[in-house]
Amino acid sequence: MDFSDLYLTSSVDWTVKLWRKRTHPKPATPDNAVVHPLYSFETADDYVYDVKWSPTHPAVFGTVEGSGKFDVWNLNLDTEVPVMSTVVGAGKALNKLSWSKDGRHAAIGSSDGHVYVYDIGEVRKRVYVMQLTDKCDKQRR
Repeated sequence: MDFSDLYLTSSVDWTVKLWRKRTHPKPATPDNAVVHPLYSFETADDYVYDVKWSPTHPAVFGTVEGSGKFDVWNLNLDTEVPVMSTVVGAGKALNKLSWSKDGRHAAIGSSDGHVYVYDIGEVRKRVYVMQLTDKCDKQRR
């Protein structure tokens, strides 16, 4: 089954929405003038700053939010709650998420300049933390 027409959006309304791209244009009528999401995930405690599909599993995605929470969802297992949820670092706002190409690690950027890398196999285990500001300062010298 091809899921390449599905995409996710994150929002300051504290939700993540699942959408299907329109592939066949329809004439505008009052019934189809507004596009509605297929599903709305509404478990966030703050703004959801980023959402990314796993590069290796079509039903898995991750989210990061302003409360410092990182969630991993698996739509094959549950659509109501994430399969994993953890507060990263000191609970500062998380604003960026990126998966490794093999899907085994997730890098998470926080508002205080840290990058946290999680092994998704053992998602509660932090692999390493790097202070971006310190690295940049050292490179300038």
